Amino acid sequence: TYLETILIVEDNYEMRNYLSAELSVKYKILEADDGAKGLELARKFSPDLILCDVLMPKMNGYELTRTLKEDFATSHIPVILLTAESSEEKRIQGIECGADDYIIKPFNLNYLFTKIEKTIIQRKKLKKRFEQEIAEKSRSVNETDSDEANFIEKVHQMVVQNMSRPELNVEFLVGEMGMSRTLFFKKMKAASGYAPNEYLRIIRMKEAARLLTTTDKTVSEISIAVGFSDSNYFGKTFKKHFGETPSVFKSMNSKNKLI
Repeated sequence: TYLETILIVEDNYEMRNYLSAELSVKYKILEADDGAKGLELARKFSPDLILCDVLMPKMNGYELTRTLKEDFATSHIPVILLTAESSEEKRIQGIECGADDYIIKPFNLNYLFTKIEKTIIQRKKLKKRFEQEIAEKSRSVNETDSDEANFIEKVHQMVVQNMSRPELNVEFLVGEMGMSRTLFFKKMKAASGYAPNEYLRIIRMKEAARLLTTTDKTVSEISIAVGFSDSNYFGKTFKKHFGETPSVFKSMNSKNKLI
């Protein structure tokens, strides 16, 4: 049975040990005692969720969250910030840096468990819904002429036309769309339910899966076709997304099967 992995980033030993002991009943646990180590573990293991203290040495929770959300490889990981700072200003700062939730210490353990479970379930549902709808939503302009529909169509066409380019990233899209990074992020979340980096990853993975099952291209060729200059990194990203390596996925799915 697959156990979701939770990374606890907390410099207070007693709090970290307490959270680890309680959450290990249901989840696989990774621990880091400062933000820099947390970033290293997040990049190495790509956990299903991160619980992160705000005030920590080397890299605080806000900095860690912002770094994770701006990185293509880790932007999809939900982050719940834990802090004793209860001001509205700090709460807003947490959300602005990309945190998925913000919990004030001290907290009820059942409340924390519920937040974690709901966040993981919501992310899975959102991913499934998005992957089911994005093809239809992006092949042609939505029947409605809403701003969101037009916006996501423009972005999708830009992604499709430039998919093979490794430099296709959020900065590229922001520049092409001619808007601020903050506004672009908000519009992407509103139109697709996903942050820009997550959107790019899903589109690339869907195209890679299509090419694997409908063409005779090699994994290396497909890696380049969807914008990965490093085929090993492509393989790791694909396995994280679909649960199988590209080669195994190709052998398990017959040709011409729709993804």
